[in-house]
Amino acid sequence: MPSYDIEEVKKHNRADDFWCVVDNEVFDLTDFHARHPGGSLIISGAGSDCTVMYHNYHVFVKKRAKQTLRKFKIGDFEGKSPVMGAYYEDLSDEVAKRLGHLPKHPLKTKLIAAFDLGAMASIVLLSTMVTARAPLWKVFALWCPLFMALNGRCKQEGHAIGHLQVFPKETNPYCEAVTLLLGVISMLAYSSSDGGNMRSLINEPREKSQAEFLNLAKRGPYEHQAIHHVKGASLEHDGCLNLASLNGAIRLTPDREWKRHHAWQTNPLLVNVYECFFVINSIMLVGPVRFRMGVEYAKHGEWRYAALCFLGVPAALLQTRLFLLPLWMGWLARGLWLALFVVALRTSVFATGGYLFFAQHVWDRSTPEDVVDTDWGRYNNNSSFSLWNTNTTNPTFWFAGGACPATLSYHCEHTLFPGINYSLLPQVARINEEVCAKHGLPYNKLDGLGHCKEVYDGFLEKYSKPPSKKVD
Repeated sequence: MPSYDIEEVKKHNRADDFWCVVDNEVFDLTDFHARHPGGSLIISGAGSDCTVMYHNYHVFVKKRAKQTLRKFKIGDFEGKSPVMGAYYEDLSDEVAKRLGHLPKHPLKTKLIAAFDLGAMASIVLLSTMVTARAPLWKVFALWCPLFMALNGRCKQEGHAIGHLQVFPKETNPYCEAVTLLLGVISMLAYSSSDGGNMRSLINEPREKSQAEFLNLAKRGPYEHQAIHHVKGASLEHDGCLNLASLNGAIRLTPDREWKRHHAWQTNPLLVNVYECFFVINSIMLVGPVRFRMGVEYAKHGEWRYAALCFLGVPAALLQTRLFLLPLWMGWLARGLWLALFVVALRTSVFATGGYLFFAQHVWDRSTPEDVVDTDWGRYNNNSSFSLWNTNTTNPTFWFAGGACPATLSYHCEHTLFPGINYSLLPQVARINEEVCAKHGLPYNKLDGLGHCKEVYDGFLEKYSKPPSKKVD
């Protein structure tokens, strides 16, 4: 068979001309992707090395997937595919053996998603009925905390749905439509604008891929979910980490240039106030970003996604209106309610979701030999934390989206197996701890929100100081 390099593979990056690489072999999936059992998620890998994505999403169907893939081989790869590593292969086999008999889309997670999205839709409708003459203090006091909680939860639901964890391919498009119309998947929108061409992150550094504006639109809304884990918790490649420094106001990563104001970021008052208004600002940007995404979808002929994005703009703006209710209140009450609002926002959103997000990515802990492409599983295990003590009955984590641990709890396991339903991740974590001990690997475990805050505060302290100058 002939051999192809990555530049040749990249030329075949469309649904009607679909090549990809898996384990140093080149495949032509043009005639297969439409009947792919996993649905349209596969399109995200066209024109790329899909080795990691392939192994991530086929843990329960390894043999069957390999037999099917072999039918479409057209040649060998001249480059070098990422190596999953002995640890990952062992872990994958154990997970498949112990959990393979369990439902892949449990009914309880479908019901939770339906409740979250339905409740969010009700809040959006309520906001349309609110006027300046209404008893705003009642609406604000009763509904704003619920809205903040549901907004965070729906973002997590959108994340889990995008990974095909909750619904199978037959029903997932309808759930996708609901989330886009509600405008609640802000993570998706920000990933497209901040992370640039997510698909290119497989084969190219982030800095180069960022030059292509909203290239996500070429493949639909699954792009982020399918691609962003292929390089793991790496500052160079993980688009999620672009948010890690809150637009540069604070410095939490070594790749962020140090500015004079970063010396003040250990001041709890200043950083807490900024974090509050960063969250508010992020929600207010959902509408404009969604409009830009709709324009890009339209440019590339993705009319269904374009329509959903445009229809989601007014929904996002209505949500923003609910956030701005304190501005319509009387001058006497405005200050009090605004203060209570900021405190509630800081407590219910950032103190849970924020600390968890920052603590999960251990970007400065990997050792030099932990190169992502030479032992992918080992690298990801060493560069991620997992929070274990979460459950669906804990109200704190429920209101912060913690009942959807795909992002906010068992992050290490989610990174290793992004397609596994979040309800199974606690069991995957126990298996992972055993396999880590067998292979002599550390297992990074968070014990609670207090531990998360310690990690977060450690980053604030460490990166508040200017980097030391290298001496030749």
